Amino acid sequence: MYVDLYHGKCRAAEIVTNLSIYKPEFIITTTYAIWKRIITKQLDSTQALITKQSKLTGNMAKIMRYTKAANEITNITRLLPTEWPE
Repeated sequence: MYVDLYHGKCRAAEIVTNLSIYKPEFIITTTYAIWKRIITKQLDSTQALITKQSKLTGNMAKIMRYTKAANEITNITRLLPTEWPE
């Protein structure tokens, strides 16, 4: 998923299948199991980063200054209808 945030505004958001299209400032990756725990509110997204259950590519100091925004992005993803293929 790609989200373009700028000064409190969301300028674009889309599901990305071709990673070469964008040059995001931050990339957060994790396993399916950890992502499910984050989305179902069993694990805080910031805590997952700090405990290295998820990985951040980008400036950790910058994202830690904006933890409220990072958490809000996670909260928004919880609004999407999701089917867990298990």
